[in-house]
Amino acid sequence: MDKKKLILFPILLLTLTACGEDLANAMNFNDYRSTVFAENMYTTWPTELANVEATTEYDVGSSNVVKGFTNLHTEDYEAYASDVFGSDYAAANKLSAIDPAVAYGYPSKLFDGILHCFDAVRSTKSRFQLEPEGFGYHFPHEMYTDDYVGLFLKSGADTDNGGIHITDIAAHLSFYVLNDATERYHKYQFNFTATGLPTSDYPDFYGFYFDDVLGASSTVLQGTQAVSFTYEVLDAVQSSDATHAVFMYELLLPNSTWR
Repeated sequence: MDKKKLILFPILLLTLTACGEDLANAMNFNDYRSTVFAENMYTTWPTELANVEATTEYDVGSSNVVKGFTNLHTEDYEAYASDVFGSDYAAANKLSAIDPAVAYGYPSKLFDGILHCFDAVRSTKSRFQLEPEGFGYHFPHEMYTDDYVGLFLKSGADTDNGGIHITDIAAHLSFYVLNDATERYHKYQFNFTATGLPTSDYPDFYGFYFDDVLGASSTVLQGTQAVSFTYEVLDAVQSSDATHAVFMYELLLPNSTWR
């Protein structure tokens, strides 16, 4: 092989993996890379998540919504004081570091700790582009204990067509626990408002501590098998307008344990 090619190959490999292109992932390189904005919406839902027997909703008060990871409890972010955009924090707390089984397939983009990858050219696989209907994901393992959850979000729009960006959403983050007796899911839905979504560059962190909502002794999420995310637009943008979306770059469950 030409020496130049030998040099270029590892450089190319490094570039791909740095942008979240895990070569072990079974995916089409062109997935969600269309030049037509509306064709890049991720809308995948596991069929089993329709098998819900009951839903319990919790409203996360504004005082319990953490915006910006540096507003987490001191011990959770003090090691990242100089991490302006959260990249080091996300990489250190990514779910794939806790459970390597989530590191494969297109959904691994939510668990790889990568918050930015040349978004302007629409060639990234570092985020999900979501309509209000959102998506669902079935974890390969069960969550046994929990601490807090964090989402890195920003607003996206088809700016080529003059798309308007969403600024505020009512977010619905749900966790699914199987009732072994009925073989159906109990859905625990957490409703919170995410305001001031960034429209360019890096996304922002939105999250909450489960104890703040459920109480310190709660074990209702023990055995969580799946997660879903949907939202409603709260500002002037019409939710039926396909020229805009919410971009989700990371779903974090730091300090959780899995079995």
